[in-house]
Formats: sequence, C-alpha cells, structure tokens
Amino acid sequence: MIFSFEKAFQAGVSHINSMVSPEGYTYFDVFRTSPAEAVMDWPDFVDLPARYLEAAVMLRPFGSCPCEKNLRDWLWKHIAEDGLAYRPDSPISRPDAELFDQSRLLYTLVSCLQKTPGDAVVEKALRGLCDGLIKISTRDGDISYISQIGVYYGGTLIRPLAQAGFLLREKRYLVFARRLAKGILSSEEYFGADGSFKGHVHGHMATVAGFIVLALHDQDDAMLKRAVGIFDYAKSISTQHGFVPELAQREDALVACETCALMDYLDVALLLARYVDAGMWSLVEKATRNHLARSQVGDTSWLDCNDAAENEEGILRRNLNSSLVGSFAGWSAPHALLAYEEVFWPEWVRTEEMKPRYMNKVRAIQNCCAGGGLRALHQVWSNVVTKEGGGLNVNLLFSKETKDVRVESALPADAHVKITLKKPAAFLRVRIPDRCRVDSLALSLNGEPCHSTKIVHGFIEMHSPAAGDVIELSLELLTEVETFSLSNPGHQSYQFEADWLGETVTEIRTDPGNPTSGYSRILKAPVLVFYGMDAPGMMYGHVPPPAFTESPPAPAMDDGIIDWYSLDALR
Repeated sequence: MIFSFEKAFQAGVSHINSMVSPEGYTYFDVFRTSPAEAVMDWPDFVDLPARYLEAAVMLRPFGSCPCEKNLRDWLWKHIAEDGLAYRPDSPISRPDAELFDQSRLLYTLVSCLQKTPGDAVVEKALRGLCDGLIKISTRDGDISYISQIGVYYGGTLIRPLAQAGFLLREKRYLVFARRLAKGILSSEEYFGADGSFKGHVHGHMATVAGFIVLALHDQDDAMLKRAVGIFDYAKSISTQHGFVPELAQREDALVACETCALMDYLDVALLLARYVDAGMWSLVEKATRNHLARSQVGDTSWLDCNDAAENEEGILRRNLNSSLVGSFAGWSAPHALLAYEEVFWPEWVRTEEMKPRYMNKVRAIQNCCAGGGLRALHQVWSNVVTKEGGGLNVNLLFSKETKDVRVESALPADAHVKITLKKPAAFLRVRIPDRCRVDSLALSLNGEPCHSTKIVHGFIEMHSPAAGDVIELSLELLTEVETFSLSNPGHQSYQFEADWLGETVTEIRTDPGNPTSGYSRILKAPVLVFYGMDAPGMMYGHVPPPAFTESPPAPAMDDGIIDWYSLDALR
C-alpha cells in the first residue's frame, strides 16, 4: 500500500460536505448506539464549525466544499459587536464567549485570510476578535491573562494571536501574545521544572507551539529551552508511531489518543524540525505515516450504521456509513479507533429535557478530531518540501509537488524516491529515513550514478541541480520489532508489539493478557476497554484508512499560500 495525502484529503472533503447542515451547523458527537447517531452539541456553535471551515479552505486543492458559505454564515451569526464569538442561551449551551472557541476561530480566520488576502470581511472579523480579547484581558505588569492565568485561559490563544500579528503587521497582537505566555511561564502550576504537566495534552501542546513561535521571533533562548523541555516530556508519554494521549497523568486506567492532541504535538515538532532540531523530521514522518493516517476512519463496520434510519432535528442517522469516512478517531487505542466505552457525565448536559439525547450513550467519535486530523495532515503536507537560501530540502519522503520540484515516493511498498527539479536550485537536500542501511544508499542523477554528494545532519546533499534534473534515491529499509506499553501513573498497563519497515508500522499486536476492563474516574466505575485484537475499528490488517491506496493519484500542487511555518510567516 502507498501513502497518499491526496486520498486522505479527498475523504476529508467528502466527510465535511456530508456533515454540515444547510444552516451551517455541525455534529460534534457520534454515539455507538443502534443505530449510530451523530448529534449536535454545544461545540457545534463555534468550535467545530470553525475547524471544518479551516479544513475546507485548506483542502480546496483536493475538492470543493460547497458548505464553506454555510459554515461561514453560521459562524458570523455568532460573532457579537465586541468581536468575540458567543454560544447562544439554549437548552444545550450558555451564552458564553468560551476561550477555546475563540482560539479555534482565530486559527480559522488567519488561514482564511492567508488563502484569500484582501477579504475585508475576514480581516475585520480577525481584527475584531484580537481586539476583543485584549479588551477582556487583565494586565499585571508584563503579563496578561483572561479571567485567570492558565493554559486554557489564554494559552491556546498564543499561537494564532502571534500569527495574526505577523499576518496583519500588528505588533500589539504579538505583545499581547507574549504577555499571555509570560503569565503562564511565570506560574509553577502548569509546567514543572522538568517539563512535566497534567491534563489536556491538546491544550498544553497548543500553548507550547505558541511559546516556540514567540521564542523564535524574539530570539528568546530561555523560552525556547523551556518549550523544548516540555515537548521532551510530551514525547516521553507518547509512542514513536504517534500515539499521543488525550490526558497526561490521567488518574484512572483509561488511555486514549485524541487526534487533536496529535495535531498540536505535530505543530510543535514541525516548528522544532525547521528551526531547532532536524532530528524531529523523523518523529513527524513516523507519527504521520502511522497513527495519524491510521486514525482516519475508512471503515465504519464497527458502528451500527443504518442508512435507512430516520433523521431528526440535530440528529443524523441516515447515511453515516459513508458520511463518517474521512473523519478521525477521538479516543483511539494504538491499534484501533476506539480504546474504551465511556459515556457523558451528568454535568455535560445543561437541561433535563436534553439528557435523553446525550446520556448513557457510548461516545464513539468526537468530530473536533475530524477538523484536527485534517489540519494535522495539512501541517505536515505543507512541510514535505521547504525552501532555504535558494536551495530545497526534501524533509519527508512523501509524494509532493510545488512550483520548484516534484517528489514521487511509494514508500514503503517500493523503497525508491524520484525527485524532478522544475527550477535550478543552489542545493538539494534529501532526508535519510530511520531504519535504512546508510551504506547501501544509491543515488543517481539523470540515470547515472552520482557520487558527488555528502551527508549533513541526516540529509544527502547535492549542489546546484539544474531545472529538469531527475534525482533518484534507492533505499534498503530495515525491519524491527518494537515492544511498548501504555499506562497512567499507578494504574494498570497494556502491552503491545509493533512491526516496523523503515518508518512505517506494518502491524501492531496486543498482549493476550491485556485487561478488558478499567476504572473510569469520570464515571466512578469500571468500563470496557479495547486493548485486544477484537477492538472496534482495527487499524491494521482490515480495511485500510483513506491515506493508504494501491493506486495513488498524482500529487496536488501546493501553492504555499496557507503558511504557518516559513520565516516570512514568522516575522
């Protein structure tokens, strides 16, 4: 099977088009009921529509999303005169300008304005949101906070606020982002001296990405060192194939990967790979090829989908068998799309009348991870090839096309990479993957063996390739069997074994002795856990996820317009 971003993105486009109502609202919850249901919830007022709109804009090269206008109209309906986006006073929501909502809308507005410069409506909304956040903040010396200092109360705003400052050339947004970061780093409550943290990994990694962007911009070595230390801790609780836990130091026996957490984990890794430590490219490729790609839903047979079931207002039942293909796992095990059976706690639902809609239903998918997974793939796709000082770096061995170069890769099915230059370059550097025999690398230039190269920091470097040159790299990939375990501190563990070929996992096996139930702190009771070979939505050896195909389409052109990483974007 060959990895294809194009196939994954096309499935994402289809999913988005299927899961947006004519009014523009979305369906956050997917329940493992009979029949399966997708249900509107309070994140569907701002958070999820913002994620879907950003994904739709990012995926325009791969397919049209007619629902873009519906999503945009829905979001703008919730933006008030103060610039903030509010949930309505409704049976499922309170009239709040929730800060995680504001951060997701910030990301979306920045990407929309990058894609369509000069869109006055988007620019007005972006400026209004940034200004509105500043107005509701409290300043105390050189720090700022909203309501209180914290990762949730401001930390997740730092990355998109800084990017808005770069895009709009507004230094005050950068100043505000810097004050939010200083407030969090001045506290001992959120990140330990050793980089450790507790709680929502999605929020903590998003905050760390903001720290890194500011540190690079300000040349703040102390902040950068602190951010690297925090990421080192995140790596220590994750697997090398990209399983990133939803919660750090969760106080029970449940461990699952949230795709949104993996998205921000990769955002941090990409920033570090480009500007701090080139060794991070291998982490990015392994996480992308494996757990990220495998977390995209390609098979819905583990859900009881009934294409003839009746819909009702705010609930989808019909055609979920196809509509959920292209979404992403919300609580995955290392080898399967669902790690355990958990239901909502009573406080989740605001009113008694709405409890039957949400309570005592096993949560199968949270669709924030659909937007998160598609953004994560786009983050990686946009960094496969990068330009540097007149030269080109092929950082990740995926197929990719830009205005300068075309990369064709069938790894791991065929250990051969072909690179065609469209324009002359000062140099070409190609990363050597992990688990390959370096002494057996074979490089050719226009069909002839090429020996005038050198290896620098894990990259093969060739000087002054010309337009039209064809460089081919042949690799001998190595196999490895890796054993790993998952657990929360002080709780039962789960054992796994992974087969590697180069940087691709070809199979994951579970220990037959893995427990089949585990204590849930949220429910205060044991629940079923799925860390065995009969887990729902098996990722390996069954229906492949959309990214894996026998016949990949030609690489789509990357115009580079949506750019969260280049130095130009970070100034």
